[in-house]
Amino acid sequence: MLSLAGRQAWPTATAAAAKETASPGTATARAAAEAAVLAATAAALVLRQMVDGGHKPDAALFNAVLRTNPRYRSAADGATVLSLMSRAGLPPDVKSHNLALHACCSSEAVQQADRILASMSAAGVAPDRRTFAGVLQACRYSRDWRRALEVFRDMEANHPEFADVHMWNRLLQVLVVCTVPRTTLKVAADMAERGFAPTTATYMILLQAHAALGDGAAVESVLSSMHAAGEDVTFAARAALAKGYVYGGHMEAAEEALEAVLSSDSAVNVRTDAVTLFMNACGSAGDLPRIVRWLQRLPSLGLAPTPRMWNVAVSAAHKGGDAAAADSLWRDAGGAAYFGLYKVLVPPKGGASRGWTVLVDHAAEQPHAMSVALDVSTCSVGMIHAALRAEVSRLRTQRVSAVLYIYIQTSMPHDHAIAAAEVAAVVRDHELVRRALKQLVDSGRAKDWAHLVRAHLAAGKLALGQMVDSSHKPSVDTFHTVLLAKGRDSNVAGNAAVVLRLMPQCGAPPDFTTYNTALHACRGAGAVQQADALLARAKAAGLAPDRHAFEGMLRAAPATGGARSPASATRSVSPPAFVDADMWTCLVQALAMCGQPRRLT
Repeated sequence: MLSLAGRQAWPTATAAAAKETASPGTATARAAAEAAVLAATAAALVLRQMVDGGHKPDAALFNAVLRTNPRYRSAADGATVLSLMSRAGLPPDVKSHNLALHACCSSEAVQQADRILASMSAAGVAPDRRTFAGVLQACRYSRDWRRALEVFRDMEANHPEFADVHMWNRLLQVLVVCTVPRTTLKVAADMAERGFAPTTATYMILLQAHAALGDGAAVESVLSSMHAAGEDVTFAARAALAKGYVYGGHMEAAEEALEAVLSSDSAVNVRTDAVTLFMNACGSAGDLPRIVRWLQRLPSLGLAPTPRMWNVAVSAAHKGGDAAAADSLWRDAGGAAYFGLYKVLVPPKGGASRGWTVLVDHAAEQPHAMSVALDVSTCSVGMIHAALRAEVSRLRTQRVSAVLYIYIQTSMPHDHAIAAAEVAAVVRDHELVRRALKQLVDSGRAKDWAHLVRAHLAAGKLALGQMVDSSHKPSVDTFHTVLLAKGRDSNVAGNAAVVLRLMPQCGAPPDFTTYNTALHACRGAGAVQQADALLARAKAAGLAPDRHAFEGMLRAAPATGGARSPASATRSVSPPAFVDADMWTCLVQALAMCGQPRRLT
């Protein structure tokens, strides 16, 4: 039997997102983080109570709450504080708005930042340097490099005094994080044309961008420029090279850069960090074999695999859909005991109304005792699945009835429901996900329902239609996420039809991103017919196909074994500008996969 345990029967307070790795020695830090979360929440609550009671705190107090580490509060808290300031007769100044901007650090950071900018504009508050720095930071968190370029151009046009070398570097950091190396290099060239000399940070970005393109000559040119400028080629530079090569798919070059770090006289922690960074990049690229090979090689280098490295390996296997590999790696690492996931579980005192309590900073000495909970609150999604599969397997071998308490409390309220959904995907607990769904509804986090739908695809119980029938309106991004999840099913056409039918009901008519997502999910014997139907439906809706649409058509063809569709798709491309070298390459690959060697000529 599997049960839930928390600080309460169904935890509603929170600790650092279910997407962080769990590792030994982090319990105390996590407890401190929980305390900080509660303190930040309590501070905002007290401010509200003061204002509601007719009191008027001064601006310094409001700013002190806004200054709380963004890690321990949400951007919504910042917006709340700004609203309370206005109610207290203290119109927020540029300092207060900037503090709220720097709290925007989620996937929706750009939207949050834009709302704060609109509020500043409406109030007649002029932006300063920190304002633009905060917006660029939000773009980095949201991976929205196009918006970053718009913001920077607006700043250059209207506030040129802020466009110094440091602000240019902030823009370049957004671009390199978004992995758009050509745009990164173009902006770097624009920076040089404006007369700004590169700094150490600029060189790091240039190295990573050239490496991502696999341009070894350009890399050597940058290294020469660094030497000429008196810049040392440090561990950070070699690490940037390795990272760029990996993101560009140039794995051999990436390993050469890593070998350069490992062959140096650097300290053990420096070499460990270099391998961790490389393995992180391999994990992002989904290169599990290379990750495993490096795990096996580490002892010969005098290094030991760290919990973070094992987490990357397990997560990469999970992401690749290889549960057997994830479970094997989980066992090789040492399982839940190695990661310190077994925690002391304290029952409620007699007559107490509170539920069981998990002491997250106290590791259990006897992992499988009744007074123990499995703490997955700081695990990545892949780790949650591997840990629970191992525990489910263990429970099935028990000769007598056994109970496993699972602790899934996380540091942001909506992350708790996401973790619950991932747990449900393993244990097939329908009621658990319904409770998670209710929590998301109550907290107004409908956009995160995609996680619940994905979990229920595994459990086979809940459909996206039930969300819409509940009078809630998931965002377009949610539909896209759900469509990708459904794309793993064989009934792509039927799943896409459901999503495309439900979107208009929520006031979000499908755009071509939606159709492209569906096109790229087409597979099986009827892939071309599915793609043709989707393309016809998009055209009937007045949407002109773009490059990605035709690439999706070409990729659908190999599944049918026929070459007619890829060739005709290329001939029908409109406008002709799409028929470039990349599109022809895509066609050649499709023909090769279709087994049509004559058409290749």
